[in-house]
Amino acid sequence: MESKKKRLTSKDIIGHRFGRLVALSYAGDGKYLCQCDCGNKKLIATYSLTSGATQSCGCLRREVTSKTMMKYDLTGQTFGEWTVIAHHGSGSLWLCRCSCGKEKLIAASHLLSGITKSCGHNTTGFKDLTGQKFGRLTVISYNGHRSWHCKCDCDRETDVVTDNLINGRTTSCGHHLKNEDQFIDISGRTFGYLTAIKYVGGNKWLCKCICGNYTIKDSQHLRRSDTISCGCKEPKKWTEDEIIEKINEYIKINGERPYRYDLCSLLNLSHTSVERWIQRYNLYEYIGSTYRSRYEEEINKMFPTNFVNDRHEIPGYELDLYYPEQRVAIEFNGNLWHSDRYKDKNYHKNKAITCGKNNIKLISIFEYEWEDPNKKSKIINLIKRELNIDKPNIIYGRKTYIHTIDSDTAKNFLELYHIDGNATSSIQVGMFFDNELIGVITLGKPRFNNKYEYEIIRLCWKDNTAVIGGTNKLIRYVIKKYNIKSLITYADLSKFNGMSYKKFGFKVDGITDPNYIWWTSNGNEVLTRYQTQKHKLIQLGLGKADETEEEIMTKMGYNKIYDCGNMRYTWIRNN
Repeated sequence: MESKKKRLTSKDIIGHRFGRLVALSYAGDGKYLCQCDCGNKKLIATYSLTSGATQSCGCLRREVTSKTMMKYDLTGQTFGEWTVIAHHGSGSLWLCRCSCGKEKLIAASHLLSGITKSCGHNTTGFKDLTGQKFGRLTVISYNGHRSWHCKCDCDRETDVVTDNLINGRTTSCGHHLKNEDQFIDISGRTFGYLTAIKYVGGNKWLCKCICGNYTIKDSQHLRRSDTISCGCKEPKKWTEDEIIEKINEYIKINGERPYRYDLCSLLNLSHTSVERWIQRYNLYEYIGSTYRSRYEEEINKMFPTNFVNDRHEIPGYELDLYYPEQRVAIEFNGNLWHSDRYKDKNYHKNKAITCGKNNIKLISIFEYEWEDPNKKSKIINLIKRELNIDKPNIIYGRKTYIHTIDSDTAKNFLELYHIDGNATSSIQVGMFFDNELIGVITLGKPRFNNKYEYEIIRLCWKDNTAVIGGTNKLIRYVIKKYNIKSLITYADLSKFNGMSYKKFGFKVDGITDPNYIWWTSNGNEVLTRYQTQKHKLIQLGLGKADETEEEIMTKMGYNKIYDCGNMRYTWIRNN
């Protein structure tokens, strides 16, 4: 009888070599943190290591691809409208010139297979948008791959996908109206080991590191020296005495022990590095509450409760702050500890659902939201409403009147009061009381499900205002005026439950998969999933055609943070 194969334990894996990889530590969720011979660190699944499926961080595959593709000298050859000028120097990318004069790096496999034949200027049905204006954007030139180079009214330039321009999803470079005069052109300037290359919108710049890597950084973080490299430069190695001295200086000035986030600034380190030093030198007695973040303390001071880190109300889950009288809980999700390195995709979603089943309204606050002053103030107002701290100005719906409003009026109202601000819509309707706009509903064609006639994009009320029967009256108005037969809408589970829709007669049609953002502790950067679509990353020179969005972002040191998903509501007219 054959003996059973011995099951490998952590002792059999940690410290051992697997191809070019050496396992450093167990990271949880069946993965090990490994260091490649090239210096890169990466999380690798246990089976991939032990089976030999993964033998490097990816550098081995790139070397093999580079050697393979270099067997074929494509210089001077023509593929469709492309003429190959020269090899890029590494990998399978070739510098090509289109017949229209545009130059671009193209993967050899795309040239040889015919996937790409031109920059797009002569694509069937191609419409030249040069010179046309969409919102605040004026089109300057075509980039290829359905993307246009545009100039915003604030003089900043950005690249926008064709569909987003035509459909009105992108109408500016991403700047906030209040900050138009604060834009500073830093192109060509060097900050530490980073040189700003190109503005990409949203106050972010494409930068080149001294090591040759490209990365996207926030302008303020660059100018304040919060980030000095793509992550390749090793931070200062602090001794225990040096850290304790810094902590004592902080206590002397501020009168209290620093929290982990304060140490990040004191030591000029990322959250991950600070945690590593705390564990190495056992510094827990020198810092603020071990189990609570500075932000939790901040919220508890604003909204005091004796039920802190409660584990009894919902077995298996901890409630950071719990208010039993109102059946409301607040969960603060730090960027690092609530990223996909430590929490799975459905963690936040499942916690919100479990609280809902136990008749508890869970308000999930993500650190990147709390650090946004505009969103932070809206979240504070939301908490006040849920805890009944400020008595609202009660208005009866029968005393209000409704009529359509222009898009600018709706936009200004939503930017001021809606937690997510404005969103593109085709119908805008307002509710008024004593000639004052107190509520707005906007609709448009469904973004994700075309089985329904319209989607309610936004429904929002003025702060500290409660309109009895207001939601019902607004929805009935738009249904009647536009003869709507079916509707779909969504409620963000991290902050809302959509009960007003349910009271009107909408049916719960499931819960969507969680959305996500990308975050890195290097400069505390946050990018949305729309900013990191694969084709955009490749256009910016940050990745290759054979890499996934996940591979490109992970390579640049970003972590994925999932939200709670959305409750989906639908309504169909009963004939």
